[in-house]
Amino acid sequence: MKYFVNASIRGKIILITFFISLIVSIVMTSITAFKEFAHFSEAFEQRVQMEIQIISDNIGSALLFEDKDNLKETVESLFQDKAIVNVKVYDAEEHLFFELSSGAENIQPERIENIEKQIVVDGESIGIIRVDVFNHNLNEVIKNIIIAMFLNITISVVLAAILALIFQRLISAPILHLYSMSAQVAQTQNYGLRAEQYSSDEVGKLAAMFNHMLEKVEQRDEKLEKLVEMRTVELEKLADEFRHRAFHDSLTGLPNRAVLSERFTLAADQALRRSNKFACLLLDLDNFKTINDTKGHNYGDKLLVEVARRLKQTVRKEDLVCRLGGDEFVILLVGLRTLDALNIATRKILNVFSSDFYIKNERVKTGVSIGASLFPDHGESLNSIKRKADVAMYRAKDSGKNCFFVYTPDMQEDVKHRLMIQNDLVKALEEEQLVLYYQPKIYLKSNKVSGCEVLIRWQHPKEGFLTPAAFIPYAEESKLIIQLDYYVLRKSFETLKNWQSKGVSNTSLSVNLSGRHFTNFNIVKVIKEHLATYKIEPELLEIEITEAVLIEDPEVAQEVVSAIKKLRVRLSLDDFGTGYSSLNYLRTLPIDCIKLDHSFIQRIDISQQDRRLIKGIISLGKQLQIELVAEGVETESQLEILRALNCDYVQGYYFLKPVPETEFVEWLKRSEPFDPAQSA
Repeated sequence: MKYFVNASIRGKIILITFFISLIVSIVMTSITAFKEFAHFSEAFEQRVQMEIQIISDNIGSALLFEDKDNLKETVESLFQDKAIVNVKVYDAEEHLFFELSSGAENIQPERIENIEKQIVVDGESIGIIRVDVFNHNLNEVIKNIIIAMFLNITISVVLAAILALIFQRLISAPILHLYSMSAQVAQTQNYGLRAEQYSSDEVGKLAAMFNHMLEKVEQRDEKLEKLVEMRTVELEKLADEFRHRAFHDSLTGLPNRAVLSERFTLAADQALRRSNKFACLLLDLDNFKTINDTKGHNYGDKLLVEVARRLKQTVRKEDLVCRLGGDEFVILLVGLRTLDALNIATRKILNVFSSDFYIKNERVKTGVSIGASLFPDHGESLNSIKRKADVAMYRAKDSGKNCFFVYTPDMQEDVKHRLMIQNDLVKALEEEQLVLYYQPKIYLKSNKVSGCEVLIRWQHPKEGFLTPAAFIPYAEESKLIIQLDYYVLRKSFETLKNWQSKGVSNTSLSVNLSGRHFTNFNIVKVIKEHLATYKIEPELLEIEITEAVLIEDPEVAQEVVSAIKKLRVRLSLDDFGTGYSSLNYLRTLPIDCIKLDHSFIQRIDISQQDRRLIKGIISLGKQLQIELVAEGVETESQLEILRALNCDYVQGYYFLKPVPETEFVEWLKRSEPFDPAQSA
C-alpha cells in the first residue's frame, strides 16, 4: 500500500489497470471453466442414464424368466462404454440375481458413481439394475480446462499491460509534460515558455490555465522590469544630483568645502615638491546683509550667483573658487613664486567688484573684503591657513572694506579675543550665563507643535548678547564644547521635567551634539543618568547629529550612535544633503529623522530643480520610514510647497524665531493647534 501511495501517476495507472484486468480475467475464466465442467458432467450423466435405461428395458424378460445367459449377453453390450465398471441385477425381493464386472484397473473407488434403475415389465417393477460408472475422461477435461484458463489469463494480462501502457500515456503523458514544463520554468525563470495542450479534457484545461498563469507572470515581470528600470533611472538621477550637491554649492554651482579640503591637500603636496607657495583667499561681501534684508533673499541669491560667475572668470583654470556658505567665498591661488603674483591676482578680483551688478534690472554695488594667508608660511593645515586668512579678512573689514590684507603676526589681537571668549566661557558655564532658546517644529498633518529645537545664547557680562556663531567655534577649538553640550543636556532635561508639571509633556526637545562626543561612550552614560534622574520618557529627547561625527573614528562613532539609540532616544541627521555621504549614513545609522538643510528650502518656490530634488528626498524618506523636517521655512509659499510635497515637519522663522522658554510656552499655549494664517 505504501508503495502504491508513493508511486507515480504512471505507475498507479499501470497497477490499477493490470490488477483490474487480472481480476476480471480470473473471474470470467473461472465462470467459463465451471460452465464447461458442468456441461461435460451433465452430458456424461445423460449418456450413461440413457444407456442404462435401454439395458433395463431389454433385460426385463430375461429377469422374469431367469434367463441369465440372455441377461449376460444384453448386459455385456453395456460394457462397450468404458465408463461402465460393474453391473448388478436384483429381483423384486432385492436378491442379487446377476452381477458382471468390466475388469478395469486403476479405478479410484471414491470417484465411482452408482446409478440405479427400476426394471419394469408391463408397468410393474420386477427388479433393480445397479450400475457403477467411472468417468475416465474427467482428468483430461479438468486438465484442458486448466490449460484454457491459464492461456486466457495470460492473454488477458498481456492485453492488460498493453492497455495500461496506452492509458498511462494518454493520461499521464500530458501531466508529465506539465511537470517537466513547470520544472523548466522554475529552473530557467523563463516565463515565455508554454505547455502543449494535447486535449480539451481536464488535463487540457489544466495546461491552458498553466499557460494563462505563465502569461500573467510574464506580463507582471515585464511591468516590474519597466518599473525597476524607471526607478533605477530616477535613483541614478537623484544620486547624480546628490553627488553634485555633495561637492558643489546648490546656489552658485561652485565647489564646496569637501572639494576645498581635497584640493588643499593636492596643492600642499605640489607646493612642497616644487618648493613654491599657494595662497588661501577668504572673501566676504561688503554690506551683503543690508542688501539681503532690504531687497529680499531671492535678490541676494541672484547677487551671489553673479559674484560667483565673476570670480570664476577672474582666476586661472588651475585655481579654485569655493563658496562655503552665506556670502563667504574661498579662493586657492596655486603655483605662486612671489608675493607680487598674489597682489596682482587680488587686485584683479577687487577690480571686478568696481563695476556695478545688475540684478532684476536694478543696479547694485557691493565690495569685497579679502584676507589671505600663504602655505607653508602661515600654516600647513587647511584649518590653520583658513583661520589666518579669516583674521586677515576681518582686518580688511576693519580697515574700511573693499580691500585686501595678507596675514601678519600683529593681527593676533583677534586671536586674543578668541582666547578671551574661551576663558569667559568656562566662567559662563559655572555661573549659568548661557540661556536656552527654543524654536518650534510643526507637524504639517495636524498643524500642531510636535517638539522644538534647543538653541543656546550667551548673555556675556561685557560683550552683551552673543549668538552661537560668536562662541561655538571657539568652544570647538578648545574642547569646551563637551562641557557646553553637557550643560545644554542638563538644562534640557530640567525643561522637560518642568514642562511635565505644566502639562506640556508631549513636546519633545531636540539637542545638537558636537562630533567630539562620538569618540567614546561618555555621552551615552550622561544621557542614561539624566533619564534615570529626571524620569523622562526617552522618546521626548531627540539628539541631532551631523555626518561630522563620523570623521575622526567612524567605527566608534557608529557604535556610540547605536548605543544612544538603544536608550530609546530619537536620532536625527542634521544638515542633510550638505555632506558627501548623507545617503550612505541613512543606510548605516539608526536614524529616526532627517533634517533637510535650509539651503534646499531657500529657492524651492522659484526652482523646479530644487523642488524635484526635495520631492525625491521626501520619497526616499517615506520608503525608508524616516521622518523628514524642513529647516529654514521663511515664507508661506515655501510652507505650502512643502505641504504639497507631503513633508512631515517644518521649522523656521515663518512660525517663530528662537525665543526663551517663558516666551515659547506662552506662544505654544496661544498657537495650539498652530494656525499658519496667524503667523503670516
